[in-house]
Amino acid sequence: MPAWQCGLRLDLERGTSSALWMASLHDTTRPSFGPRGFDSLAVADVAYNVAKSGVKVLAEALAHELRGSEHAERVKAHLFVPGFVNTNLAVNYFKDVKGDAFDPEKDVPWSEEKPAKGGWMPLETIDYLFDAVAAGKFYVICPDNDVTTDMDAKRIAWAAGDMISRDVPLSRWDPRFKEEFAEYMSSGTPSDGV
Repeated sequence: MPAWQCGLRLDLERGTSSALWMASLHDTTRPSFGPRGFDSLAVADVAYNVAKSGVKVLAEALAHELRGSEHAERVKAHLFVPGFVNTNLAVNYFKDVKGDAFDPEKDVPWSEEKPAKGGWMPLETIDYLFDAVAAGKFYVICPDNDVTTDMDAKRIAWAAGDMISRDVPLSRWDPRFKEEFAEYMSSGTPSDGV
């Protein structure tokens, strides 16, 4: 099974909300993107981002339906967008992709036992989620050790600006906008991205 099909199957059938961008690690000619498919919809892992977009739309629709229902006070929906989390998903992903050729020492870039510096540990992410839910947040966009809340806000605003003003899909990876995006990330505010 091709890696993109495996990634889509894992995200859709198992309902996971964690990163499955490992397939892009094998192709150094393409940029590699992490778990925040919502802010990039990047071409490096289309299947992953299709699954993420579906989860986002479903959560928003569910929250909207619940808002006007008799259950509104008892049942809430939240969209949890974790940053990079050191889970064992890479182990499971590569087992599915590589089958008998799977070698955990060579094939697993990170896990709970072998954490990457940029990722949070699972319990750290869950604590963030519970705090945000207790605060009544719908969009729970979790940072990690590499991407701050401010960076997420700027990327989301820039992606909205692609639709509203630039009319260029994925412009942050377009060479024509490389310098402008870098300057914006360095000193802009989210409203500057639109």
